[in-house]
Amino acid sequence: MEGFSTFSRKKKFKEAYLSKNIKNSSVSANHMKKVILAFLVFLLLPSLHAATITGTIYDAELHEMNISVLEINTQPVQRLLIKNGSYSITVPSGSYTLYAHYQGLSARESITVKDDGVYHLDLFLYPDLEKDEELITIDTTLDEELSGFDAVPNAVIVATLLITGLLIILFLHLLKKKKDLANQKMQDLRDDRDEEKSETSKSMTADNIVIDLLKEHGGRMTQKELRKHIPLSEAKVSLMVSELEAENKIKKIKKGRTNILILQ
Repeated sequence: MEGFSTFSRKKKFKEAYLSKNIKNSSVSANHMKKVILAFLVFLLLPSLHAATITGTIYDAELHEMNISVLEINTQPVQRLLIKNGSYSITVPSGSYTLYAHYQGLSARESITVKDDGVYHLDLFLYPDLEKDEELITIDTTLDEELSGFDAVPNAVIVATLLITGLLIILFLHLLKKKKDLANQKMQDLRDDRDEEKSETSKSMTADNIVIDLLKEHGGRMTQKELRKHIPLSEAKVSLMVSELEAENKIKKIKKGRTNILILQ
């Protein structure tokens, strides 16, 4: 009887222990379900509040890029190969930087997504300035290195150029002055020749007048009478008579104080 009672107590204790474990297992399973459900909600929550960024990628001449690579700094980073120029990306709320590039052309634009919806952002690819800046930096560094080997300071070069310029200006000025002097001499020579021709013409004209007057007076008249017909000084008339006499065009006969002129 006592043995049966002990066996009965052990059985009840075992049943109570199993019942408690089953309850604890049930509580643990329910807790695990809640944790899994919360994790799934956390994963699905961004997709419930997502927006779409869409646009077209152009080159510098506003032609759609047939092919390009587009990167966006989501977590993780997305890198897409874009064909025919158009793209569309679904992202949660946040700030993003879109970087498109292809064969030396690139574009970088930032956008902030606050609410659900569609955000339109076109990208325009230009020559990669970062590479150009690197080239400029390399060129500048090279110039600085080369300038270190240059033995002639810039001031000396500038002074040399200035002196050379001044010498060229002085040379041109002297050349112009020499040319002006030559032109002046030529002009003076022409004037002298013209003056000589004029004097000769006047002399010939005066000689013709004297000869014509002698012809009008029958080829004979006194020098005093001749002077009355010519409005010149006595010395000038005397000189004209002497020249005609030297040329054997007239003959002068002195009779007392009077000179008689005879046409030859």
